[in-house]
Amino acid sequence: MRLRTARANRVPADPCEVTNACSQMTGGAWGVRLRGMADEIPTFDELVDILRERLFDADALKPSDAHSFKELMADYADVVGDNFYLDAFAELDSLGHIGVEANGMGNDAHARLSADGRFVVRQERGI
Repeated sequence: MRLRTARANRVPADPCEVTNACSQMTGGAWGVRLRGMADEIPTFDELVDILRERLFDADALKPSDAHSFKELMADYADVVGDNFYLDAFAELDSLGHIGVEANGMGNDAHARLSADGRFVVRQERGI
């Protein structure tokens, strides 16, 4: 996907210009940054789905620990802004997919999946 600016319909050369264009397109809700001009940028919903699946896997390995969203999504750090983690926490919490011992403070969140969250992942995986 290539972003084009309104000025002369050109591909921006300055990465800051790309970041600003993405921020304007998404309403600046969670600060998208590009990895590369040709890379597809996952949507917020796609990133939340990835996070939910990673929480499921982390819960399977360490069921009594709350897991850091930043650590689970480290390979997407160049795509999301710091406020993504709290926005994703709020989204998963509103869906009832976060356990009660969760917390979202600062620029990270720590949580485990609730039974509903695990059910959603199992359905998606066909387990």
